[in-house]
Amino acid sequence: MTDGMTIDHDARMLISDGDAEQAAARAEQLGQAALEQGDRNLARQIFFLLVDRIASNADTAAAAYRLSQSAAQVGEPLAVADAGRGDIDAARDVFRRLSQQATRHNRVLLPSMARVLTAIADAHARAGRMRVAFEEVQRAVLLLRPLFLAERETYGPSMAPILRAYLALARDAGQPVDRAMARELFAAFAIGTPTGS
Repeated sequence: MTDGMTIDHDARMLISDGDAEQAAARAEQLGQAALEQGDRNLARQIFFLLVDRIASNADTAAAAYRLSQSAAQVGEPLAVADAGRGDIDAARDVFRRLSQQATRHNRVLLPSMARVLTAIADAHARAGRMRVAFEEVQRAVLLLRPLFLAERETYGPSMAPILRAYLALARDAGQPVDRAMARELFAAFAIGTPTGS
């Protein structure tokens, strides 16, 4: 890193074109350090390098999957930090870039994407935009729902706080809950039993 604002040449080359495992590990290390220092600009540069490389289709499927893990590791806390500062447009841009890769790598990206939407919802709620907040967190629930229902133990830790946020925002925004979906999710958590067949 140079001056805490831009990524240095060697790290840039490694992340852009180096061994995928080394690139992913280095990106995660630099991204975490940048965010710990409050340098969202640097973290964003690293995230952009990762998603640009994934989009290039130059790597094997296994390498692209590992790079996608890294993109989620850097992008999610970056977007959460953006949303925490009220920079919803920046957080939504991170979400958009993750979603562009989700067709091929959805299992690794969807939980992070759902948490990003939940952070955006929280930012809207803090600004008093309760209905918009509810709509965002509802999107997060719908995004993660298929994975959670298929692999409850794996994705339960991601779904639980999002479902709690969904129910709380529905109450605060005066919006109706999708009761059938809620029963289905509660049943998967083994905290309720769905009615009907």
